[in-house]
Amino acid sequence: MKYFFLVFFSSLTFSLCAQQEEIDSKVLDSISGTDSLPIKKNSRPLPKPELKRDSSDEVTIKDYKIISYARDTTFLDTTLTIQKEYKYNYLRKDDFELMPLSNIGQTYNYLGVDLDRATMYPKLGAKAKHFNYWETKDINYYNVATPMTDILFKTTLEQGQLLDAMLTFNTSRRLNFSIGYKGHRSLGKYNSNQVQSGNFITTTNYQSRNGRYNLRAHIAAQDIKSQENGGLTDKELQFESGDTDFTDRPKVDVRFDDADNVVRVNDIIRNIPIN
Repeated sequence: MKYFFLVFFSSLTFSLCAQQEEIDSKVLDSISGTDSLPIKKNSRPLPKPELKRDSSDEVTIKDYKIISYARDTTFLDTTLTIQKEYKYNYLRKDDFELMPLSNIGQTYNYLGVDLDRATMYPKLGAKAKHFNYWETKDINYYNVATPMTDILFKTTLEQGQLLDAMLTFNTSRRLNFSIGYKGHRSLGKYNSNQVQSGNFITTTNYQSRNGRYNLRAHIAAQDIKSQENGGLTDKELQFESGDTDFTDRPKVDVRFDDADNVVRVNDIIRNIPIN
């Protein structure tokens, strides 16, 4: 009888060890990610589905359109040319025929004749400060496929910087927005010669579903502040003489030191052309 119990307990222990090994093998298979099912030697993986691209979804440079107030449409220019170097200035355009004054942001003197102007009235008074003022004809509207940014940064005279940033985006193919700000401050080389300005502009461009109606509108808030002096007190001052008293221009006396000039304009323009 005692041999019977000995044989029974030994067989029970063997079965428990076999179950433990089977459980351990299943746990290892689950961790390693392998399957216990047999794999055929000649089996091949299933081919991955190919993603078909539609040619109409391809974005090119022609999908980034710049529309002027006169409805002239141009494409975005991303080339690096010498014309881009000529536009790297305060006005963001070629200033070949303009002679600037002593500080960046002040008015300019025309060195050429403009034969294409639409009015015969002379531009006097506050118009002299309108070189950086964006008129209605200077506002551009955009129609882009993806968000686009345009940023310019440049240091100015003595103290200050010039930053011009613009962001345009769309919520659909028919509705586009843009927002831009141009901030500028320049201390200048002389006393009472500081110039600072700010131009904030936001635009929208909408086209109806059937393409018969277009709506273009913009909001502009602009201000230009400048300090004006009356020139040097001594006309005989010569900076080329080598005198150390006149090499530092901020120390030179000027005629006025409390004259300020401010140009501030806010406008809302709506243009609804009908095709």
